[in-house]
Amino acid sequence: MDAIWRRIRRSGRPAVATDPVLLLVKPDCGLCGQALPHVVRAFGHDQVVVVDITRQRELEDKYVFRIPVLLFEARVLTEGEITADDARVARVRRDAIRAERGRA
Repeated sequence: MDAIWRRIRRSGRPAVATDPVLLLVKPDCGLCGQALPHVVRAFGHDQVVVVDITRQRELEDKYVFRIPVLLFEARVLTEGEITADDARVARVRRDAIRAERGRA
């Protein structure tokens, strides 16, 4: 996981497309490190914003025992141990939310 965090810090905040998914994490979280590559593969690097919950008290209070958590428009797509399959299913859910929003 340390290597992943170093890459994120070194690259800074990448250009992100509109409507990104948020991956809520915290440093030294093994599950977060395992989830990140699956989420990036499923959504694409420009669609994922990694958020360290320890920097925002409200997020930490709400999600500290649930991370990693993948959110889209404040909706939980998946949480906990996120596998490649979970990430792919989360993308389908995100796409369904987008389609629903388009009909509203």
